[in-house]
Amino acid sequence: MDPELQREVNQQRTTVNETLRPQTVKLAIRCRPLLGDRQALERVLQKTMLSLPYCKYLYVLDANGCQITSNISRNGTQPDQYGRDRSGRPYMLGVDDAELDFSLSGAYISRNKRRPSLTAVQLIRNQDGEIAGYLGVDYDLRELPHVERLHEAEK
Repeated sequence: MDPELQREVNQQRTTVNETLRPQTVKLAIRCRPLLGDRQALERVLQKTMLSLPYCKYLYVLDANGCQITSNISRNGTQPDQYGRDRSGRPYMLGVDDAELDFSLSGAYISRNKRRPSLTAVQLIRNQDGEIAGYLGVDYDLRELPHVERLHEAEK
């Protein structure tokens, strides 16, 4: 990857990391008691989506990495994503070892829409500290600040 483009992606990662982590911790705590209730989880995600700048999708996974909610976006829901096994996706690899129960992936190309993306994953722990699920937050790199260089690279 072009060094200047890599710097741009690193700046975007820093922005996402600094602004998102405090919010995902709070959201994970709100989601924990709702893990068995898809509709309640989706309502919480829909409400939260309004306060997450640049976020493309929000969703919750069970402890095995299978999606237990629809994808939630500003434009509605994608119920066809319910049940999707995300355990093998690049952003899930090593996430259980993340410091502070938060992990931000490297840049990758999304499977469905083929867009340059970043995914943040926040662990959801049960009362005993065991992993009960994961909160996923997807970003389209083209929609983050400082993307002029990324758009040029796509041409």
